Amino acid sequence: MREFGRSWHKAIQFLVWVLRESPNETTGVSPFVLQYGIHPHGVLSLLKDNWTGFENLPKSKTVETYLSDLKKTLEKTREFADKMQK
Repeated sequence: MREFGRSWHKAIQFLVWVLRESPNETTGVSPFVLQYGIHPHGVLSLLKDNWTGFENLPKSKTVETYLSDLKKTLEKTREFADKMQK
């Protein structure tokens, strides 16, 4: 989280998403599935909905830029979660 400096709060949403979406070792399912009974809609399903015209996403960034930024943030978040898990 130190890489985010003063904007650490922007990474929290990704960390929470990873924790909710990751299957639990004991139950074998994610907390999201346990609570809602359905699988969460991740980035790929959102993009599919956008490309098929089902839902429009904001146009502040290109899809390529958004996905690249998202990938970097998710990788940093996963690394942080892995460190904290040990």
